[in-house]
Amino acid sequence: MTGRKRKRSKAPAFYPIHRKEFKWTIQPSPGPHPIDESLPIAIILREVLARASNIREVKYILNNGYVRVDGKIIKDYRFPVGLMDIIELVPEKRFYRMLPTPKKRVFPFEIRKEESKIKPCRVKVKKMIKGGILQFTLHDGRNLLENDVERGCKIKPGDTLVLDLEKKKVLDHLPLEKGVTAIITGGKRAGTVGKINDITHPDKLRPKIVHLELKDGTVVQTIKDYVFPIGREQPIITIPGA
Repeated sequence: MTGRKRKRSKAPAFYPIHRKEFKWTIQPSPGPHPIDESLPIAIILREVLARASNIREVKYILNNGYVRVDGKIIKDYRFPVGLMDIIELVPEKRFYRMLPTPKKRVFPFEIRKEESKIKPCRVKVKKMIKGGILQFTLHDGRNLLENDVERGCKIKPGDTLVLDLEKKKVLDHLPLEKGVTAIITGGKRAGTVGKINDITHPDKLRPKIVHLELKDGTVVQTIKDYVFPIGREQPIITIPGA
């Protein structure tokens, strides 16, 4: 692995690339998502969406401002795009949301323009900073400040904050609790949507276990870190097959 390149044989398993056709592939640059949980924008444009056939064409598309991620123009072809990010192809007016699947850590699925304005973000860290202000670090690297301590105390790590990307404000708070609809983001059940019917902690030395009931009545289990609330009665975003 080098600074801008990595061997294809060493790339994460979910990368949609041919392993033996060439020696090198693209190494994501430092960004809002971990390397092993995101795809470089160049791979999405070239291998997934087929909007370019080589890196030169990818750079041309980006340098002309034809691609936005969460409303921001992206010009770095190694920019990491991760879970729940919104990709906009400006000339075509087409929008894609990055979602988990059983075989892909994240993969782009087309959505409507109206839906591209909202983005669910999972709370990773909650802490008090100087001045008695609560700071929330979200799964995509954003930091939000809450002056209202009473309201902020209701938000816990694992909960979801629904953001308005245009107005840059919080629209809703989806707690990680019984009765909430959630999507599994990791493990063999990645991409599965169900309703939380229980949260247990049988072993204090291990993560909490979340039990989700699927629409066919099947109950599945996964660890708390893999559960991402996306709605109450129904998902607030489009989920293929849900």
